Amino acid sequence: MTTAHPSAPAALLADNPLLGNHDIVPYHLIKAEHVEPAITHVIESNLRQLARLLPEQLEFPTWDGLVKPLEDMHQRLLAVLQPEQLLSRHHHLAVIDAYARCRERVQAYESAMKHNRTVHAVLQLLQQSPQALDLDPTQQAALSHALRASRLAGAGTQPSIQRRIGRLHLEL
Repeated sequence: MTTAHPSAPAALLADNPLLGNHDIVPYHLIKAEHVEPAITHVIESNLRQLARLLPEQLEFPTWDGLVKPLEDMHQRLLAVLQPEQLLSRHHHLAVIDAYARCRERVQAYESAMKHNRTVHAVLQLLQQSPQALDLDPTQQAALSHALRASRLAGAGTQPSIQRRIGRLHLEL
């Protein structure tokens, strides 16, 4: 796995085109040196947010307190990862190499999120709660999808089986 960079200075992150809120991604500004700090920043930020929100959601999980933030975290990571597809078509080799160096770290993060037993348990609790009846069809589908992904990743299974599934996911 790529070793984690210490968090980049705020000024460096502020100038990173992968981290801005852009209507249209400024592909022409993305350089190889932006990739790893952006990915590291998003993963670390997402893990900090997860650590804050899970304890708040353990007893009475809500859509806005659990599923929406999980979706937002996923979208933040996708926003940093998606430029790789277009840039690879235009032969930006240094940027492609930078993404490749981060791939293992991203896969490990995604696997850990899907295997998180606490997230799985709290999602189940939400699905079984009276609030689930008030969710609109799109929200119900998103909740079901999140639980299905978690189950397929092995969350809720014995730790030995979960580790084996995790290894298989990384191999794929």
